[in-house]
Parts: sequence; structure tokens; C-alpha cells
Amino acid sequence: MTFTQPFLTEARAVLDGLPAENIERLACSLADVRDAGGRLFVPGLGDSGANASHLVNDFRNTAGMGSYAPAGDVSEFTVRKEGQ
Repeated sequence: MTFTQPFLTEARAVLDGLPAENIERLACSLADVRDAGGRLFVPGLGDSGANASHLVNDFRNTAGMGSYAPAGDVSEFTVRKEGQ
């Protein structure tokens, strides 16, 4: 057996187990924060710092939401003023 088929079977099982209502509630909450001019702070140290930085860029570019990863954006994080 190849790697691909078991991988896809496991991925389907994981996706089927996700509670859609919780994901929808989270998405609506994030949209509310964005619409109110709020900001999202994503912590991450070490290896997870790269994940946090990537997620922040996704929120900025895809959702148009002010987002910051303090460990990766120290210079930008400290220069921002209220309302930016």
C-alpha cells in the first residue's frame, strides 16, 4: 500500500470530526474583532514563532485584519500607535 491512500483516509477522518458550529462561531468572532477595528495577537516562540508569523500574514492579507506576532514582529509591534 502507498502512503497516499492512508494519508487521505486519515485526513478525511480528522476533517469529519471537526465541529463545524465551533469553527463558524470562531470565524464570526474574528470577523467581529476585525470589523470593530480590533487586533489579533498570535504568540509563538521557537519553532511555533514561524507558524505565528505565517498566520499573522494570512490574517493581514486575506482577512484585512490587524494582526501581530510579538516574537516575530518586534520592531513593528513597538512602533504601532493606537488606531493603526
